[in-house]
Amino acid sequence: MPELKLTELFRRKPDLLRECDHVVTAIGPDGEFAGVVAARWMVGHASFLQLAISLIQARYQRSPLLRAMWHAAFEQIAAGPRGFPAVIALRTYNPAAFQAMLVFARLPGVVVYPRIDGGGQDPAMVELARMAYERLGGGSPFDPRTGVLRGAGVPLDFYSALPEGGRDAIQRYFRAHLADGDRLLCLLHAPDATTRERICRAFGVGVKPMTTKEEPYV
Repeated sequence: MPELKLTELFRRKPDLLRECDHVVTAIGPDGEFAGVVAARWMVGHASFLQLAISLIQARYQRSPLLRAMWHAAFEQIAAGPRGFPAVIALRTYNPAAFQAMLVFARLPGVVVYPRIDGGGQDPAMVELARMAYERLGGGSPFDPRTGVLRGAGVPLDFYSALPEGGRDAIQRYFRAHLADGDRLLCLLHAPDATTRERICRAFGVGVKPMTTKEEPYV
């Protein structure tokens, strides 16, 4: 993936994949790397799932491959002892990644941060964002009004340019608020079990009955 500084990323974060709880990789018909997605649980006084990495070769970007990889990962997550998470967090410079998260905001009970329609941010979502920032911010300045993490990219020039993708409004938001090296802190909040079941079904993931006490997320 020559358009990305992958070698530098893994030089600076050699344990990135080993630190994840769920990793799904894809190999193309030619035997070469096609894509990888990975997620990890951030646990403690507040618990949530971080979508840590989502990479796919350019030739597969318009194929069903990325969705298939996340389907496999979400099946692992939903079948695990914690079940499907109430809060999912993502740091991204890719408008298409935020677009994918916004798709689930159409489901009743799902809330996504940040709002990009010019309205004020939901105070409860801002508090969740601050909680996630404590674990994922890495000391980068954070603006809760926009969700922007300043200079949070590792490395700063990981992307050679803002990726294409996402609806026009999302592209405009990224271009207006993020500079090279910044990241957008995005959150999806599904506060009750019924809402999480809706997300799983929308993604074609089987839902197991909750058998353990849910961990706090605020």
